[in-house]
Amino acid sequence: MKKIFFLVCFFTAAYNYSIGQEYSYGFTGGASFARVRDKVPGEATFSDSKAGFTVGAFFEYAYNSHFSFQPALNFVQKGGKGEDNSFTYDYRFNYLEVPMNFLYYFKSKGARFFVGAGPWFAAGISGKATTNDGTGAKSQDLSFGTNDAKNDFKTFDLGADALIGCKIKSGFLISAGYSLGIHSITFHDDKLMNYYYSVRVGYTLPSKKTKQ
Repeated sequence: MKKIFFLVCFFTAAYNYSIGQEYSYGFTGGASFARVRDKVPGEATFSDSKAGFTVGAFFEYAYNSHFSFQPALNFVQKGGKGEDNSFTYDYRFNYLEVPMNFLYYFKSKGARFFVGAGPWFAAGISGKATTNDGTGAKSQDLSFGTNDAKNDFKTFDLGADALIGCKIKSGFLISAGYSLGIHSITFHDDKLMNYYYSVRVGYTLPSKKTKQ
């Protein structure tokens, strides 16, 4: 409930801030290609990439014809897989993520090309681990929380992303992005952070102006 309350407050504040300005809403969906970075003293390794999917909705406030602010709420599958000697692992993490990107649109008579970047905040909601030490595959559900005695990983995650894309006049858009985690999700001394690439397609509803 606290997560939902926070998200409602965030989007309400964004709406109030845009009073009298141009804004729009949109929806996206696509694929994620995730890895985890495991860092221990003196060594850092990346897992192999694991494919997943992402869906979400965004709100976009236009400062002018070039600059805009675009917060969003996305469901993103993250994780990674790999092999260490005879031990194999496959992690799937499911997150609710709130990216807050600032976009720059280039001048164009037709399609509008854009680049953007910004921070994101995320909450882990569920996950699954499949491991095999040579005696057979074992699966277990993963839990996220704040108690290292009861939960497998921390709920809170934090990072930054960068993206490029193109939006056409009909409202359809396509974008590609790279996201990196800067907050460890483990309770232990070693650090585990989420990284992923994404490819999204979406649709932006016609822009409007809020009433003053």
